[in-house]
Amino acid sequence: MLIPLFINVAPLLLIRPVPRDWQPMPSTDSVLFKQPILTHPDRKRVALVTTVGGLATKLRDLAKTRVTS
Repeated sequence: MLIPLFINVAPLLLIRPVPRDWQPMPSTDSVLFKQPILTHPDRKRVALVTTVGGLATKLRDLAKTRVTS
């Protein structure tokens, strides 16, 4: 008997520094919080909620908008 595991739908918190003018895509991004990075005035920190199964897609989307580190 196989027991289904729902690992791919488990929530995952992704915290990334982004350019200060970066805006989330309302249809796909679920932003938990945003805060300025005081030592880098041109950047802010965002916490995005995604799923384990959606992590690769989210990272690719962020890379397309040049949010890499």
